[in-house]
Amino acid sequence: MCGRMTLHDEAQILELLETHFEIEHAAFHDLPRYNMAPKQKLWTIIFDGQKYRVGQISWGMMVQTKDKSYFNMNAKKESLETFYFFKQLYQSKRCLIILDGYYEWQDQGDYKQPYYIHDKHKQTMLVAGLYNKDTEGFHVTLMTQKPIDQIKHIHHRMPVILTPEDAIRYLKQGTLPKTSTQELSYYEVTTKVNQVKTDNPSLIEAYDPFIYG
Repeated sequence: MCGRMTLHDEAQILELLETHFEIEHAAFHDLPRYNMAPKQKLWTIIFDGQKYRVGQISWGMMVQTKDKSYFNMNAKKESLETFYFFKQLYQSKRCLIILDGYYEWQDQGDYKQPYYIHDKHKQTMLVAGLYNKDTEGFHVTLMTQKPIDQIKHIHHRMPVILTPEDAIRYLKQGTLPKTSTQELSYYEVTTKVNQVKTDNPSLIEAYDPFIYG
């Protein structure tokens, strides 16, 4: 799963939006962010049938089944055709989540070591998502899939990361590539990221046990 993410390179985000989505002069009032967490606002892109639009949506939604409801922040790609709730959203409520990296925790027995995972070339990434609206506003869930070989030793899930071309096809047609072609880099980071209130550039610095202990 993916439980925290970053978004801090505003210049690169603006270039991505203008080049691929014809969105100009977007304003990102809350950046930079180094520890975005569920129930906080994520920056997203939707296609309204005529043009692309960028805006903030709260991360996580209440999912309703026949016998219960529960809070969900990640939707399995494999469930899009089998789980009615996500299937309905997939047909008409597709979106992209903008990020430049995310954190994942590797289970090491007596503790979990956080890793920071990002594009190998430090480019802004686009992740497939689904959104809905209820009485409290708009909500988004991030789509996950089985990990690529490069990072499967860290966690058994990863976000569905799309190239700009695949992202446009996903928004307009609902098509998804079978596997991710994104080249990723990763490294250990400090456990300070576990604290939601901590949000600063030190979180994405490579962890050095000789410094942090």
